[in-house]
Amino acid sequence: MGEYAILVFGHTRPEALQYVLEGLARQNALADTQVWVDGHQEDPDLIPFVLACQALEASYPAAQWHKHGSRCGFLKLFIDAVLTNCSQYKWLIILQDDCYPAPSAVETILAALREVENDPRIFSVYGHHFGADNEGSETTAFQCWGWGSSTAKLEPIARELLRLWTLPEKHALAWIQQNMTPEIRVRMDVFPGRSESKLLEARLCFDAAVAFLTARGGFINRRTREPVIHNFGIGARSWHFTNFSDVFLKPPFNMITRNDLVERFALKGLPEHDKLMRWRLERWREHKRAQRRAARTAQTRPEISS
Repeated sequence: MGEYAILVFGHTRPEALQYVLEGLARQNALADTQVWVDGHQEDPDLIPFVLACQALEASYPAAQWHKHGSRCGFLKLFIDAVLTNCSQYKWLIILQDDCYPAPSAVETILAALREVENDPRIFSVYGHHFGADNEGSETTAFQCWGWGSSTAKLEPIARELLRLWTLPEKHALAWIQQNMTPEIRVRMDVFPGRSESKLLEARLCFDAAVAFLTARGGFINRRTREPVIHNFGIGARSWHFTNFSDVFLKPPFNMITRNDLVERFALKGLPEHDKLMRWRLERWREHKRAQRRAARTAQTRPEISS
């Protein structure tokens, strides 16, 4: 069993994904990194972005790449990545493509994981701090923006996520609501403005589902001594924060703008991926035109009688 692996998840944000990979490269951590890129499933709106993410392998070949053709969705991608690696590594560090690892982030998270290795109460160590006055060094709230856990603690949670994912969504949500006690809700919703329990009333989403399962199990989560992960997922093609607001820069979100990230960590000068995306889209269009020509040719060929 290896010591640890870093799981990075991407889909349609090539520039953001490159920032994360560049941060890991500067820590000589790419050899321990796996990049899991969800697929486009022939959706023309997704194709150029997904292909541009996949094309980053040429710039970061030291990482191990998992490129999907079908569109799994982040929850299934996370389940597959974790269960694939649980028997191979002692610890897993989880990064989404909008969570930048500051210098020494990997070393800091691993050191904290070693400290809590034998503490059954602590599920995860997280590097992006909520920043709220009531955060403390430990909290029952789950932080999904740059975290790590031992595979021994993570595997049961991943298997329970898999069970929920295989159910019709309304049945999974009904089961969660049936088991949502006032105590669990309090453990999940520590910070006003970030209600994880509320999210589970509408859909089965990754962060809220993990927050529920860990709160139900009575776990707590420990922050790193200093912030070492910075979430910059605000603006175009962001999952939740598509419209900028100063609120997101303050606790309990504590995010950073992309421009500030680039300035703070000297990320200027990395390849411009808009050009790459346009190039990949044109290649895909050429491929589809060739397919149509081949289909028309096949239709006009005379039948050969037996």
